[in-house]
Amino acid sequence: MSRMTAWLKQIFTSQEPVSQEQSTSQEQLQENQAWPQPEAVSPWLDRSNALSEIQAKQERSEIDSDTAEKLSYWHKNGYLVLPKLIDDSRLDLVMEEFERFWTEQTIIGGHHRPLQRDANGHFEPPINVHMQSDVIKDVFLDRQILKWLGLILGRDVYGCQTINFFKGTQRALHHDHIHMTTRPYGFLAAAWVAFEDIDARSGPLLYVPGSHRLRYLEAASLTGGKDSADEVQDLLTDRMRENGLPTERFIARKGDVFLWHANLIHGGALVEEPTLSRKSMACHYIGFDVDYYHDLSGTVRDPADVVYYKGAPYLPEYYDENGHFVPSRKALLERQ
Repeated sequence: MSRMTAWLKQIFTSQEPVSQEQSTSQEQLQENQAWPQPEAVSPWLDRSNALSEIQAKQERSEIDSDTAEKLSYWHKNGYLVLPKLIDDSRLDLVMEEFERFWTEQTIIGGHHRPLQRDANGHFEPPINVHMQSDVIKDVFLDRQILKWLGLILGRDVYGCQTINFFKGTQRALHHDHIHMTTRPYGFLAAAWVAFEDIDARSGPLLYVPGSHRLRYLEAASLTGGKDSADEVQDLLTDRMRENGLPTERFIARKGDVFLWHANLIHGGALVEEPTLSRKSMACHYIGFDVDYYHDLSGTVRDPADVVYYKGAPYLPEYYDENGHFVPSRKALLERQ
């Protein structure tokens, strides 16, 4: 049994209720703990005065009561569910696109290879296929997703990455901050889109409400002596335990969108039935006017490369002739 599978089994076979001590710890985290960086540079919903600011916006008729409620929920929990946001027809076009890629054995995405299937017939997850698919960009750059993330971060956002999933990942618990880092911290957010009704046995999305308020984990704090995914999971799991934060599963319906904070802990639940699919897409976005880099590798991205598709901004992914990632258009031209 793999280390990850054993850990997932431990989570889902333990049915002990959260103790009163843990519950109190969670309340203290959500109500009393300072946010994990100076408030003056944090996104507005990461500040202690966020609820009063939301109320003030509502009183000025800048937002309605439903929007105010959703923004307050994000402030407390670090995520937001937008039910049935994406029409089935748009999602079906994406699935048809992947079937065409498979039939034609098209070289796609950041892995620079044709689609591959596993033993159960599921496609292995390709990254950044939006670079060659307009129907994927239509979902990735959906106006409502961009609007909500702009409200949440307090500034316009641009898309920066997509990953398409066709099965449960059993991905170790992690947060996106250490992989797609902004300075100031917190100006990255993600949208996970369900392309079908998700079966609870397929390995649904795991998430940890309230974990966005934990201090940010930085690459410099890792020892380097272990696989980084294992070490990140160990550190985050310890912090969850210290603060009494339980994991939850998102059993989505087709078209549902799950938005999450850069610092929200999430992963993939145990796959109980490997023949079941879990078709979805994870999309990532960055706020304008902040630095954007990869903390683990030190790779720096250049927001000057942002382009527009139907008026919606995204940062292209560049690859050289061998399929190796290149961080900017300037760096790509220098290699040619």
